[in-house]
Amino acid sequence: MTLAASELNQSQEMDKAEGEQQQVLAVVLLPSGKGQTIIFYMAKQDLPLSEARKICYNRKHGGDIMSSIFREGFLKDLLIWFVISVILASLVAAGVGLVTDRYFSATVDGLIGDQGEHDLLFQVRTDLKETAVNRLQEIIKERVPGSTVKVGVSVAGKTAVFVGLAPKHRKKAVYTNLNNYFRDIPGAGGFSLMTEPRLTMSAIPSSVADLYIREAERIPGVRFAFRDGSSIAVILEKATKMKEVKAALEELLASYRLLDIGFPAGYHV
Repeated sequence: MTLAASELNQSQEMDKAEGEQQQVLAVVLLPSGKGQTIIFYMAKQDLPLSEARKICYNRKHGGDIMSSIFREGFLKDLLIWFVISVILASLVAAGVGLVTDRYFSATVDGLIGDQGEHDLLFQVRTDLKETAVNRLQEIIKERVPGSTVKVGVSVAGKTAVFVGLAPKHRKKAVYTNLNNYFRDIPGAGGFSLMTEPRLTMSAIPSSVADLYIREAERIPGVRFAFRDGSSIAVILEKATKMKEVKAALEELLASYRLLDIGFPAGYHV
């Protein structure tokens, strides 16, 4: 059914007579030489005839059917889908990141243990790994029973071996004698201290080390302190005291000055 613009009034009368029961399924506007030719198809559902005439009127006065459709529904739906996509992408990214973080954390914990689990780290030759582990177990059984030994990864011919002291052996008397306990480990050149929570005062002259140890042990939050090579290891009661103890140790170091006095060659004191 095709209606020219001049026939629109007649169509309106027909619509009133039928009680606006008819509805329009689709409307298409085609330009002509003198004006607009309006083509619409009648149906029993979807777009009412009155709405179709409104669209035709807007088109005749410079409107556009497609812009009306976009303006009324499409852009809104597009915005909603965009927001939903962003939210879903964020949730997926967060989930992947969480799973990855837990996976690598579990991997690292499996290799070197959790923080505070181990106290000593030995780097032993890989070809002497079994011998070294057996010797460590013998020393532990004799000196610090109840402690644990764990073999870590091997890199460049060296294998990491961790020793975790039993809680009852984490005291000053044991730490002071660690070098004596573990001095005969095949394929190892010593060990590194891993006990936490811990602070370290480095490059302390041996002549004043005992003085600093005594002063450090007077600070609230410090369990004990001991020599660790040329440094002083300060073991804390709780990790939450780290900031306060660090400030106190810095104040302690700042309160002393090291004075070196040199004598000429051949001078006898």
